Formats: sequence, C-alpha cells, structure tokens
Amino acid sequence: MLTKKLVRPGDTIVAYKLDRLGPSTAQVSTLFNEMHDMGVHIKTLSGAMKIDTTSQDPALTNLQVNMMALVADMERQFILERTNAGRVIAMKSGTKFGPKSKHDQAYEGAIEDFINGKGTILELLVKWKPDGGSLSEQTFYRKKRSYIAKLQAKDMGFADD
Repeated sequence: MLTKKLVRPGDTIVAYKLDRLGPSTAQVSTLFNEMHDMGVHIKTLSGAMKIDTTSQDPALTNLQVNMMALVADMERQFILERTNAGRVIAMKSGTKFGPKSKHDQAYEGAIEDFINGKGTILELLVKWKPDGGSLSEQTFYRKKRSYIAKLQAKDMGFADD
C-alpha cells in the first residue's frame, strides 16, 4: 500500500498503530521521512502517543515517531528472546516441533495390534500403511516406547488424555 505510486501529496495514511507501518525502526523512520517529503500525512489511531502529522509540529512528530519506533523495536527484541528461551526449554523437555506425522494413527494402530498379539511387527507395518508399502520399523520402535510410556503415565494419573 505504501508506495510512491499509490499516494499523492495531501493524502493521509491511517494506521492502527505506528509499528504497523514497517517491521523495523529503520523502515518506519525511512517511510515516515519519505511520506513527509512527498507531502503525505500519517495518522495513527492507537498507541501510547498518537501521531497526526496534519495538526502537529513536524519536529515533535518526528521525535514521537522515532521514539515509538525504537520502543516497538526493543519490544520485538524482548519477544524474540522470550520465544527463543521458551523454545529451548520445550525442546529440552521433549517437545517436537514441525508438522505432525501423516502416519501417527497408522503407527498407533500397529502398536495396539502388536501389543494385543494380532501379528508380527513386519506384518502389522505392511497392514497399517495407508497407501501400500510399509511403515518404518525404526519409527515403530521409537513410537512404541513413547506410546507405552504415555500409557504408563496415564495409569499412574500423570497424563491428561
């Protein structure tokens, strides 16, 4: 939206908050200066200090924009630090990131059948593969350990589901 082709002198760009104008302090400041040079006004609807270049002193507005952009940038850095710290803790506690396996239900069915004595591992891996072929034996053993640990935790009252 904020390109020189879309705005003309005298237009006013209205943003919910100042940080919606760009992902970084430098980009917000550059955009603000470019729009000021073109004669385009900027107005924010929310935030600690609302910006309105149509009615405020340009020097004061420039100071406000730079201060708010710096605060928003600092806040973004804090959020990234907390997110990364949480991710490290989650990984240490065994949380897996990324998409769920397409074959989780197939492995679970094969594991239940194996526990109930309904076939050998290799037979069940072929039987439970949704699109023919077979499931991975190595993955079966890994998921079986996890499945049994989950059942034991549930039996002891430690699991939610």
